[in-house]
Amino acid sequence: GTNEELKGMCFETKRIEKSKFKEMFDNAQEHIQKALIVCSATINAKDEVKTLSVEVMEALAHTIDAKAEYTRGHSVRVAKYSRMIAERLGMGTADCENVYYMGLLHDLGKIGVPNEIINSPSKLTDEQYDVIKTHPELGYDILSEIKSRPDLVIGARWHHERYDGKGYPDG
Repeated sequence: GTNEELKGMCFETKRIEKSKFKEMFDNAQEHIQKALIVCSATINAKDEVKTLSVEVMEALAHTIDAKAEYTRGHSVRVAKYSRMIAERLGMGTADCENVYYMGLLHDLGKIGVPNEIINSPSKLTDEQYDVIKTHPELGYDILSEIKSRPDLVIGARWHHERYDGKGYPDG
């Protein structure tokens, strides 16, 4: 009747054999499974890269802290306390992670300070203190090479600044 004629005008109907339909369905299902595997691998790769990045930052922090006997664990403690403060301030998860990373690497510039100065058993001379005071800028210079994480320089450069303007390197 008229109903069938209207359907025919709107849609071209084809009869697909049951076996052909099953073959098409199985083929589509196989492609979907492959796509899911690729998506899963991509997600896993991103997680692995993030994990590796954090592990490298923590290893660098341990390397920095190993230069001085009295500062072992200092960078990790700074990172953890900084993240706790950021959380208490209500910062978002990503910002809290960034604060943690900045804390880990805040003393990276000490790599360029001679061990004799860092491990000096006595009070530093003015000249030695001037050398120590270069570590924020050195850390800033090193970390500025990491273009994908430009915020890392913040903790390195300004962690010795003070509200009264008497800090360093810019105070």
